[in-house]
Amino acid sequence: MQQVIAARSYGVLPVVEGLYDMGNLAAVCRSADAMGFGAVHCIMNPSDKYKKSQRTAAGADKWLDTRLWGSTADCLGGLKAAGYQIVTTHLSASSITIQEVDFTRPTAFVLGNERAGVSDAAVAMADHTAIIPMAGFVESFNISVAAALILYEAQQQRLRRLGTQGDLSGAQQQRLLAEFLLRSVKHSKLMVGQLLDRPPPPHQKRFFKSSDSSSAAANEAAAEAAAAAAAAEAAGDVTRAAEQMPQPGVALSQQQQQQQQQQQQQQQQQQDTAASAA
Repeated sequence: MQQVIAARSYGVLPVVEGLYDMGNLAAVCRSADAMGFGAVHCIMNPSDKYKKSQRTAAGADKWLDTRLWGSTADCLGGLKAAGYQIVTTHLSASSITIQEVDFTRPTAFVLGNERAGVSDAAVAMADHTAIIPMAGFVESFNISVAAALILYEAQQQRLRRLGTQGDLSGAQQQRLLAEFLLRSVKHSKLMVGQLLDRPPPPHQKRFFKSSDSSSAAANEAAAEAAAAAAAAEAAGDVTRAAEQMPQPGVALSQQQQQQQQQQQQQQQQQQDTAASAA
């Protein structure tokens, strides 16, 4: 994992615009992760219809930072403000080849949809339009193939010119390692919340597998409460988040059950005494 993180780069990212086939988006994610790039942005209009696909990202999306945008202007404007040069895959009189694009600079390259290519808005906002040179009769590549070729060119160019693929500092690598470790562990957010908010007694296990229905129900309730706690924490209410964090899968011992019954009996006796006095 550390070797993968050392080669991770966020200096080049694909932007997919208005794709029709969601299988192509999954393929772009796979290529980005395989070439060592850590982010994919997608411009999707909520009113558009999309073709579902059986193809998957093969788990690549688990390790990628993805962001959805509602408009081309917002996406490319935000990336420009962040210092990225914008390159669209589009044929025009001023187009350059992907080999002529300087991928050592922060670069976002835009891939259009399968039917119409990139939008006029994307072309207008681009710093460059680029093509992939071809020697055959076909005039275009499938989007997923085009993305793989461009990402490979970017990777090789950075290795030749910079001597390395990765561009993260030591501190950034440590943070990414922590994030990847969390993503690789089931119920990681719940576990971290427990460690931070309510550390268990030394003798008590907080997580275990059990076929007991009460334990399964407790774990399920814990997961729901954890989701509520995460929402509360996101809103800044840390106290409420801590109060809602339960201990999953821990059934009450017989002694604890007896104590609860005794307390209930005492409360009932007090209520009966008060009623008699009245």
